[in-house]
Amino acid sequence: MFKIKYNSIKVKDIKQSVEFYRKLFNLEITDEYYSESLSVVMLTDGYINLELIEDHENEYGLNNIGFVVDNLGDLLDEFENEDIIIDKDNYDKLGFITLKDPNDVVINVIKEK
Repeated sequence: MFKIKYNSIKVKDIKQSVEFYRKLFNLEITDEYYSESLSVVMLTDGYINLELIEDHENEYGLNNIGFVVDNLGDLLDEFENEDIIIDKDNYDKLGFITLKDPNDVVINVIKEK
């Protein structure tokens, strides 16, 4: 059986992106690499890793990332208190919300079944 190990996102600002994912999703830094032309930070929730990459190629993004949570309602309140723009169109019918990170990567947050 295959399991997702990590998702990679090429970002515009590594520090801003690390702060975003650590603050909103409580991810921990597991590894970091910095050079003149490349910065890489690996974050984890203890199950899946998220790799953030900043380089000079001017290519950014990923299609989307999905996170699961136990209580989507509580998280929704927390996100609204952080002034995060949230699309709730699928909340009642399909049980998920959508938001974007600082690099316009779409994030779906899904209630754990």
